[in-house]
Amino acid sequence: MDDKSTFMTNERSGVRMIEWVVEKAVGVGKLCRRIFGTRCRRLAAGGLTVCMMVSLLPASGLAAVMPDIQGGGINGNDMRGAGGVINLDTLEMTDDIVMVADGQYTVATAKGLENLAELVNRDGSGDAENYTVEMLGSIDLQNKEWTPIGNSNRHLFQGTFDGQGHTVKNLKITNGSQYIGLFGNVKGGIIQNLKVEGEVTGRIWAGGIAGQITSGTVENCVSEVVVQITEKRAGGIVGEASAADGPMVIRNCYSTGDVSSSNSISAYDSIGGIVGTGSNVSIEYCYSIGEISGPSLVGGIGGSGSSAISHCVALGLSVSVFANDFGIGGQIGRVGGSTRTTYAGNFGRDDMKMISTAEWPIDSAIGSDKKDGADAVIGTDDFGTVFAGWNHDIWDFRDDTKLEIGCVLPKLKSIPSNAQNPILPGEIQPVITTVSLPSGVVGTPYNGALTVANSLPVTWSVESGSLPEGLTLGSDGSITGTPSAAGVSTFTAKAAGPVKEASRQFSITINEEGADDAERIAKAKVAADRAVKGTKYVCDADEDTILAVAQAAIEDEDITVEWDGSPNYSAPDVGEKGAVSGTIKLTLNSTTDTFAVSIELPELLSGRHIGLSDTILILKPGETAQLEAEIEEDTSTSATLELPPANDGLVPPEADSLEGKENDGLDKGQQNAEGIQPNDSQQNVEDVQPDDTQQNPGEVQLGDTQQNPGDIQPDDSQQNTGNIQPDDTQQNAGGTQPDIPIASPAEASLSSFSIGDIAFMNLPEIPEISFTWSSDDHSVATVSKEGLVKAAGPGTCIITARGDGLSAECMVIVSQPERYSVTVENGTGGGRFAAGATVHITASPAPAGQKFNRWSSDDNEVVFADAASAETSFQMPGHTVTVTASYQNISNENQSGSNSDNDSNDSSTAQTPTTEQKSPPVTAEATVQGTVDNSGNVSVILPLDVLDAAIQTARDTARKNGTAGNGIAVNIHITSGGENVSGITVNLPITLQEKVINENVQNLTLVVDRPDISIGMDLACVTEINRQAKADVQISARRITDMTKLTAETRKAVGDRPVFDFNIEGGVRTITSFGTGRVTVKLPYQLKAGERAGNVQTAYIDEQGHGHILAASDYEEETGMVLFQPPHFSLYAVTYQPAPAFTDTVNDWAADDIDFAVSRGLLEGTSGTSFSPDVILTRGMFVTALGRLAGVDTTAYQSSSFTDVKADDVCAPYSNWAADKNILNGITATTFASEQAISREHMATALSAYGKAVGSHYFNIYKEHTFTDSANISAWASPAVKQMQMAGIMMAKNENRFEPQQTVSRREAAVILHRLVTRTMDVTTADGWTQNDSGQWMYYVNGSPVKSQTKEIDGTPYAFDHYGVAPDYLKKKSR
Repeated sequence: MDDKSTFMTNERSGVRMIEWVVEKAVGVGKLCRRIFGTRCRRLAAGGLTVCMMVSLLPASGLAAVMPDIQGGGINGNDMRGAGGVINLDTLEMTDDIVMVADGQYTVATAKGLENLAELVNRDGSGDAENYTVEMLGSIDLQNKEWTPIGNSNRHLFQGTFDGQGHTVKNLKITNGSQYIGLFGNVKGGIIQNLKVEGEVTGRIWAGGIAGQITSGTVENCVSEVVVQITEKRAGGIVGEASAADGPMVIRNCYSTGDVSSSNSISAYDSIGGIVGTGSNVSIEYCYSIGEISGPSLVGGIGGSGSSAISHCVALGLSVSVFANDFGIGGQIGRVGGSTRTTYAGNFGRDDMKMISTAEWPIDSAIGSDKKDGADAVIGTDDFGTVFAGWNHDIWDFRDDTKLEIGCVLPKLKSIPSNAQNPILPGEIQPVITTVSLPSGVVGTPYNGALTVANSLPVTWSVESGSLPEGLTLGSDGSITGTPSAAGVSTFTAKAAGPVKEASRQFSITINEEGADDAERIAKAKVAADRAVKGTKYVCDADEDTILAVAQAAIEDEDITVEWDGSPNYSAPDVGEKGAVSGTIKLTLNSTTDTFAVSIELPELLSGRHIGLSDTILILKPGETAQLEAEIEEDTSTSATLELPPANDGLVPPEADSLEGKENDGLDKGQQNAEGIQPNDSQQNVEDVQPDDTQQNPGEVQLGDTQQNPGDIQPDDSQQNTGNIQPDDTQQNAGGTQPDIPIASPAEASLSSFSIGDIAFMNLPEIPEISFTWSSDDHSVATVSKEGLVKAAGPGTCIITARGDGLSAECMVIVSQPERYSVTVENGTGGGRFAAGATVHITASPAPAGQKFNRWSSDDNEVVFADAASAETSFQMPGHTVTVTASYQNISNENQSGSNSDNDSNDSSTAQTPTTEQKSPPVTAEATVQGTVDNSGNVSVILPLDVLDAAIQTARDTARKNGTAGNGIAVNIHITSGGENVSGITVNLPITLQEKVINENVQNLTLVVDRPDISIGMDLACVTEINRQAKADVQISARRITDMTKLTAETRKAVGDRPVFDFNIEGGVRTITSFGTGRVTVKLPYQLKAGERAGNVQTAYIDEQGHGHILAASDYEEETGMVLFQPPHFSLYAVTYQPAPAFTDTVNDWAADDIDFAVSRGLLEGTSGTSFSPDVILTRGMFVTALGRLAGVDTTAYQSSSFTDVKADDVCAPYSNWAADKNILNGITATTFASEQAISREHMATALSAYGKAVGSHYFNIYKEHTFTDSANISAWASPAVKQMQMAGIMMAKNENRFEPQQTVSRREAAVILHRLVTRTMDVTTADGWTQNDSGQWMYYVNGSPVKSQTKEIDGTPYAFDHYGVAPDYLKKKSR
């Protein structure tokens, strides 16, 4: 019997126990370590209780207060020894000491909790399973792998665990099998007053509190645990609960973590926000806010089983199901996922998304319509409604609190309030919508307001600066008071929501009463009078149009324009002009002025003419509008029908009901048989839908075949005279039609007919009409050849459409742009500017002993052209801003240690790129025949003479084309003689390796057919292989069919997609790395139904069978090849990793690029369903994406000099890496400005520096061309912009503009990152169709875009404008 067993046998033997202790001659500290490692039990001696308090952590804590027993005796409560007497009754508890008495434990440390688990989980644990345990304080498990308390059917926790309101933090289980949670398997136990935080993953039975509980109680518990399983039965609180041996209750609990299953190998899941599955379980007064998903039986509270769910609230954003490999899916509900469950008094949030991608439909009994009494209406219902009947002694909440996004949900009183922050999920970031505030006048009451976009309850306050004297900002956002002094006041207002806050800077201008108002009015009057009287109007203009013209001419935004009294308006008619006359009044504060106007309007068009979709457009600068044109016929010349008298004996019986009734769809004199009710075969002259052969004349069309709308049964040849919707082949005389010759009644050969009969004549084929568009003032608005109008600047102009000898005009009024204040601290150049305007600023002279340092702004949308220059500029954002000039001491400038000279906002950071810029090498092709063995492996030894011949061919071609400076490359095709092979082995003799190196062959590519595999090695790679091997090298690639070495998760991701084992053997060693060289591999793969190209990836499979996604991988849909650059040779597989189902990118032109970036982890969504493609990319986002693409080891970049980047920020290590590699430096030595926007020219310079840092080759795959705004590109950025353009990584935007100072959207970033991967791996991807940075389609041939011509491509003609854009690409491509 070992020491531990002996101790347990004798623990109640009093003196005998003490004798045993003395006999063993060990100290108390040693005793604890020897028996329990860290545990001591209750000892009895001579009928007296001796309580030894021993740490469940290492026993050194006890040893510190209880010396080793070296001699002496024990008398009552005294323990005597060499160190003196210790009184156990007065022994004080410490944080790492646990008291054990009569099976009761108090746990204070992580080690204590670990030992509890160890004691319960071991064989022969006896009464350990029935302990009563209390937590003395919160415990941090520090994300160490956790073994649950009770980890099998033999080892169950059956006692009571009282958290006493404390928290177990950082629970982590990464690869559990079953019984997963803080507790694994519990039977008859009680768990209460506990909060658990962390993340657990495993196979089956998983929950934040416990994996499985039988006949027990869980109450007053909180789970902030993310639960993920690969099979079934997972819940936010408990995975599976049952009442097999007694009542099972879960009450007064809530869960905030997401719960999900990726199950693909079993039929049913059972996933719930509180409980995964339950048998006769009572679940009451609980709520969940996590997102719940799995293949089947999924609910916001409970997944499946015969549970009773009552007074529970499901508040997660979504509940979703998907079909697994069994085709199972469905059975989903807001509250519960099973029809076997009984429901009473529950709520589910009304905006919860019920998502089913399974083949089975959502079960109507518990699906999206399941309300179980009522919906919880977000933004309307209060807590008193939703949480009615909940115990206020247990829960802390106010009944009148609204259930709104971001509100704090009920908390448990048994757990400290500051340890809980349950927030109703949703968009909780306040969005300030107020852009500018109106000016005021001294002595005049002021009224302004600040607003947010959503319904969040926010509290407004002044964060910095000050309002004008006399004005105050209310907590509701109102700005009121009476200004007492003139001037401009700038302040920053903060909107504080329940969780997050937002700030924006504003300026308010207060003017002196009447000081210069008269002068401002006079200036505005001149401009408005000139504009109104000098504008060309269209016939549809009216009094409102005149005012819009006047207002557009006035730059002073404080001046209002209105009619002084009622104007006179007479509408134009055919052959008669119209007119508008009256007096226009201008008002500025108390000053007014007027001017008279008398405007003549052109007469209405008559006869055949061009009709426009709009004849008056009122736009703001930068806005666009689409104009449509069509030929409209003169209805006065349409053919009419002569009808016989009504009493000629041919009138049908229904004629009495038709008398005097005219059909609007027919010409005068024609009658509509209104009394007829058509059956399925009949056509109604008013409402029928035509088939392909029907013609709709709008009025009446004549043809060869007469049809009677009253009595006959129409067939496919019938004609519809009413309101049909024509298809592509139908012609509508009232729609877009050219001149159509219509025979007069005298020319038409008509048969006799009576009322109800209609005669038709055949019409000639109608030619297609094309229209041309022009603007008479491009400074106001431009128009594309397709009729797209774009407002350029304030004023008026005329857009003219011409076609078929006709013309029509549209009047465009472009209003004044909204202007925003610029405050310049320590400089000049401030004022009010429109968004997009270039603001020029100059720093004030430096104080004595100092010199100018740099410009800065807290606004991340302000991007300086050169922040280190005293005179610089920036592009005005759409709100007020403050910029500041700073100075530095001349005497300390060389001692500051600042890296300000390398600022990312100026020319010194964005230095001329040093990455070599070159064109792709000239490539020669060669072919060798391989030998296929019995196992299907093709092998070949590459002959040196084949390589020699290919090198000579490449050099001859380069000399002939004048491209010798580009270098050469060789592609060697290895054929299998038409046989399908399962693997390849290529021998590269050392002499061939040396030939490649000595001849400076830039790239050697091995191309194998059947299957089509390509392995390309650059010169640096071949050099490194040669250095390591010093011998012949065998390169092999073999397809793997045995997937047993892969983990279940990896097998699921791979499916039946290709898996290849790549290997390089050199001499007696395996080549494990390529140094600075690069290998590019291509594997064949065809997309499966429903797969998107951007989500196809390559994964490296490690020795444990785990897959690791390679960011540097891509899929070429045109060639059906997967490309990737492996860091070393090993096992690689084609995988599919879907990006989240973003609802805002479904029809986005960059959807595939967004999929690419998100599925590889380069960018992330802004929520589970949103990517926010138009949101501006920040510096932090950008360096994070580049760092992830480069595979940066973040542990090597933990230290930082940037004080504005928190250590736990995602971008922290990547900003340190970017600065260290001189890719993107801080704006000062201590400020990185991770939340600041990055401009396009700064992105170009950073990408250039990135290429140098990671060894990427930027080849000139496109020829250099000049952007229309090249003059706006900063001199320091020009080389990098040129490099990125020629490398095909950054391209033009609309109208061939680079927009260098424009910020970059997240959409553009995804596109550019995708190109960065693709076009540094394979330069052949450049020619052909591509999209520019605005998503417009272009076609490249030999590195240049096709422009100003119509070119037939793949049998289809495409028209390209002078910018190289094919506007109708998508329309024709979809046919």
